[in-house]
Amino acid sequence: DIAKESADLILLEKSLMVLEKGVIEGRRTFANMLKYIKMTASSNFGNVFSVLIASAFIPFLPMLPIHLLIQNLLYDVSQIVIPFDNVDEELIAKPQRWQPEEVGRFMVVFGPISSIFDMITFGLMWFVFSANTPEHQTLFQSG
Repeated sequence: DIAKESADLILLEKSLMVLEKGVIEGRRTFANMLKYIKMTASSNFGNVFSVLIASAFIPFLPMLPIHLLIQNLLYDVSQIVIPFDNVDEELIAKPQRWQPEEVGRFMVVFGPISSIFDMITFGLMWFVFSANTPEHQTLFQSG
């Protein structure tokens, strides 16, 4: 009883394998958390980049705030499955460290790649659908 009171951790099973399972689950959670942070940071960076570039050349707002909020909500809903994603064995085999520069590199590479698709969509709306005047901004924004 004295040992239980002074212990920081009490095992409910007689085996220490429960600790190994806990460490593996923690590493899996950390790896999936990094996936989510990288994806979200690069997506948000790409969105900001797209809106800034489009705003410099288009005589109206390329996207309304409500469009950005809905896009963000839909993106977040699509990311719900990341906590249940599989993790490569090499990420579980040894401890991983938080490396913000790796997140930054991922964001700077993949953010502009997603902006390319936004620019293609903006170009289609501008040139193909002729949504290139303030009178047609609703058509452009809904594209």
